[in-house]
Amino acid sequence: MKALLKHLKLLEALPYMLRDLTNSRTTLSLAFAYLIPPKLRNLGFYPRIIKTVDNLNLYLNDYTTLHVNIPDQYIRREYELHPNYIPGKGWTVLDIGAYIGLYSLRVSKLVGSEGLVVAFEPNPYAFWWLKNNIKLNRVKNVKALPIALGDHKGFIELYIVTRGNIGASSMVYDHIRAKLNKEVYEFKVIKVPMYRLEDIILAISSLRACNIDLAKIDVEGAELKVLKGSKKLLEKHVIERFVIELHVDVVNETSIIKSLRNYDYKIDKLVSFGKTKKILYAKCAR
Repeated sequence: MKALLKHLKLLEALPYMLRDLTNSRTTLSLAFAYLIPPKLRNLGFYPRIIKTVDNLNLYLNDYTTLHVNIPDQYIRREYELHPNYIPGKGWTVLDIGAYIGLYSLRVSKLVGSEGLVVAFEPNPYAFWWLKNNIKLNRVKNVKALPIALGDHKGFIELYIVTRGNIGASSMVYDHIRAKLNKEVYEFKVIKVPMYRLEDIILAISSLRACNIDLAKIDVEGAELKVLKGSKKLLEKHVIERFVIELHVDVVNETSIIKSLRNYDYKIDKLVSFGKTKKILYAKCAR
């Protein structure tokens, strides 16, 4: 009976896969990957490289990337639900919490050779895959930095998921605890370097002289700390737009919105995805 129910669920999913194919959001390699039963995917039976509709090749570090992150980025396009926040040619974009580079690589295509993407990822395991995905696609306009961003300079504890959703690794223990035995089954703690974004921008010569068109922030509960470490940039409106993923289990949505409004940013859109997260779109009002 259980096997029958699983097959029925798979059949129920087929129309959605076909819909995504007709909408040019899914490739044949992705559709094939999703046809593999979850039990086999959990055992490691899934493609190690998939091709996206942007003609990007991606190493898959884990089956949860296929199950969670790929649909977020390449099917639902969660960071592109407002037309004014889709990166254009020549843009400078910050990908804060880049994971294995799904958003960074897509944006690298959108901004073109005259644009720049700076990707921040403190998890050393995710960063290894990020660097290899950049190499795999021979991308020249993405700079990757293995650091955390926050409200001060120093070393901080990072809770790295070693079994489960690696993308849920966080500086916030409560975020990990809320996902225990759901998305997180094992984790370990390491220390990683943390900097303020305003200091990093001053240190990178290619960023000092230009405004930043968009900053995407997805740091698993530490979003407000990133904003606090960007105070000088916010005061001068160096960053034109923000796309921020709010993890509602640990993020105070009101505090984020208040902080942005204090620096004359207006909220253009707030999209809810169930009870787990929201995506906030904010733009400089001046």
